[in-house]
Amino acid sequence: MIRKLAGVEYEIVLVQDIATYNHVISVLESASIVVVDLETTGLEWHGDDKIAGIALYVPGQGAGYYLPFRHGDTNNLPLDLMDPLKPLLTSPSKVYYTWNGKFDYLFLQSEGFPVLENLPRVYDVM
Repeated sequence: MIRKLAGVEYEIVLVQDIATYNHVISVLESASIVVVDLETTGLEWHGDDKIAGIALYVPGQGAGYYLPFRHGDTNNLPLDLMDPLKPLLTSPSKVYYTWNGKFDYLFLQSEGFPVLENLPRVYDVM
């Protein structure tokens, strides 16, 4: 889906197949800046709620990506595909921008992502 915001065209890609997923991994591997936002099944990161999906954007790519993992009956990605994302969303060499990042990073940690408290360059724009 192509959209336009402030005169700039961008694409939103719903990632539902392995080829597109692998492209996203490649984009993240070479990125120095990553924008991350999570959708969750609720607010209780320490309880039964989980990550429903991960939205990602890398400036200069012209596309944002949404990776669905727990969205009811839709074409979700297998949960084990979260594993390759772990080093790419927790690298001290990257700059991360988040929206309510403290909340999101608690969910990431509950899903087995490394402890993120010591990442030097995480900016929460909320």
